[in-house]
Amino acid sequence: MLAAALPSKSGHCRVPMTLHAPGAYHHRVGAFVAAFDELSRRVVSLSSTSGALPGHLRAMTAIQRRGVELAALQRGALARAVAFVESELAAGHHKGVDLAGLHAHARQLRPLLALAARVSPADLDRLRRGYCAAITALLARSAREIAEAARSAAAQLTKTLSAALPATPVSQASVAPRGQSFAMPRRQENALLASQADPEARAAEPDAPVLETAFVTGLQKLLDTFIPLAQRELDVASEIFSCSEDGSDPGPADQGPRDLGEVLVSGPGQHILNLASEMQGPHALVGIPALAAVFAWQRRLTRSGQGKGEDEVASALLGLLERVEAQLTGAVDAANESSLAGMRRYVAQRSTSALSASAVKSTHVLPFLPRFLESVRRVEAALSQGGPGPRNSPGRGAGLATLSGVRGGPPRPSPFGAAPGAEPGAAAAGQAAALALARRGWATQLAGALAAVGEVAARDQKHGPRICLENYVLLQRTFQSRREGPLADVAQRVDTECHAAEAAYIEQQVDYFGFTPVLALSRKLDDLCNSQPSTRPPAPISLSDATSMFATSTNGLAKKLGALAQRLLKHFGSSSPELVPRIWQRLEAICLSRWERIPKQLRTWYPTFDLPLTVPQLKAQFLSTKPMQTKAAP
Repeated sequence: MLAAALPSKSGHCRVPMTLHAPGAYHHRVGAFVAAFDELSRRVVSLSSTSGALPGHLRAMTAIQRRGVELAALQRGALARAVAFVESELAAGHHKGVDLAGLHAHARQLRPLLALAARVSPADLDRLRRGYCAAITALLARSAREIAEAARSAAAQLTKTLSAALPATPVSQASVAPRGQSFAMPRRQENALLASQADPEARAAEPDAPVLETAFVTGLQKLLDTFIPLAQRELDVASEIFSCSEDGSDPGPADQGPRDLGEVLVSGPGQHILNLASEMQGPHALVGIPALAAVFAWQRRLTRSGQGKGEDEVASALLGLLERVEAQLTGAVDAANESSLAGMRRYVAQRSTSALSASAVKSTHVLPFLPRFLESVRRVEAALSQGGPGPRNSPGRGAGLATLSGVRGGPPRPSPFGAAPGAEPGAAAAGQAAALALARRGWATQLAGALAAVGEVAARDQKHGPRICLENYVLLQRTFQSRREGPLADVAQRVDTECHAAEAAYIEQQVDYFGFTPVLALSRKLDDLCNSQPSTRPPAPISLSDATSMFATSTNGLAKKLGALAQRLLKHFGSSSPELVPRIWQRLEAICLSRWERIPKQLRTWYPTFDLPLTVPQLKAQFLSTKPMQTKAAP
């Protein structure tokens, strides 16, 4: 009977043939455990028999030789047993078993583990590594399923987004063919600018996608599932491989190798890195809300990785998260630089005389601005919707219910975790860090956009003020509620540039309908009265010149104002309709305020002079020629 369980001369342990026959993994393990138990009992029995002999007999050469043979037999059996278990795990026979089943089968091997702990710690290390590799393979399989589901959903969302966003990326839209306008198609401009100006209409859009949220959801699901699971599996491995044959704990649980955390993280970690690497190019902005989840987990792991047994897996996980962060941050930085390069190419192409002469007149909002502002809105919307809620608050057991092939009760309490109030704090901190990163990029792009608008507008004195005003107002409206952190200084600069552009455009329109001499005279009279209050200064112009100037300015004024109204509608009616009433009201207020002051100013030098129009008459002229539009200012 002993020979049936002893190693053969060929080096193979004699175990039942069903051990190698096709069948369920647990049948194979059960048969092997039964054979190894029988072998271990017989070796122990022979050893105890030899040990019971008197001392003078134990010193006999034959007895000593038999002891050496028994020790060699034990080592050989252990080596072959370890090789068998390693081959079973390496062959993938465990793939049809879930994690709970693999835990149970590993616990069946405790006699083997106890013998390895006594005889050969190196063999125990081999078993531990093989077991962790098997666990890693199961985790990697489930991680691959989650990542593939995220890619499939992202592909579907990308098709939907292609209909909602401009089809041409910034880098391609920045250079137009010779002889064609650089301006966006009027219909596209109108839709994008209307959505920016009317938040209620934007909120009413049916099922408007927010970026490719499948990437963010997929990455967050991977992190929330496998980060707690890696720690749990390390705990289970420590419990299985630290028990002696009678169930007692022979020593500290962390006596094993310190790189098992890397082994457990490597499988799902590769799929996490692969999914993160796909968030680049057209999907680069998805990296910003995805970084919120990465920052949140870094915060949790940094707080929790100080206790006993936590450093091993926490260090491996933090290393993985650092690589994910580097990938996502690099993709976001590359996207920002690509956007700036597109702006520079646009300005460079516009500098050619052939294009600038034909395209400036039809230029409204520069094509890269709506795409930039839409990306800002979508990133902020994704961040506001991100962060784990009560249903999937990350703790050691987070995501276990959704993990393919994982069953069993909840794991032990985790230091990852879990006071209920701590997790929302980590999530909020992650979102805040991601938003700060996004705002730094936006500030850089915003400064580049301001420079590009200024350069384009400077090439044409006639249309330059209009181009500046239209683009600066769009930027001001977008960033008026985003004045924190890196955006504060740039937003203030937008306000300054917007006010200057509006003043320049209004001055240009005053000159268009012939009121510039009147307003200039009124301002000059103010300066004269303020500079020499005690004596009457000389008249700035003669009475005949004043009479001629006012007659020229008011002659056919209704027709001039009507032409101005049509000009405003032509400039802004389709691209920035909210500017039409805004500019008209400013013009009316400036002209009426000066017209009310002119009689008192002129009385000092021309007591008998009467204005050709009274203030009510001038006001009636503005009212009768007011531009009619379909969309009021917000």
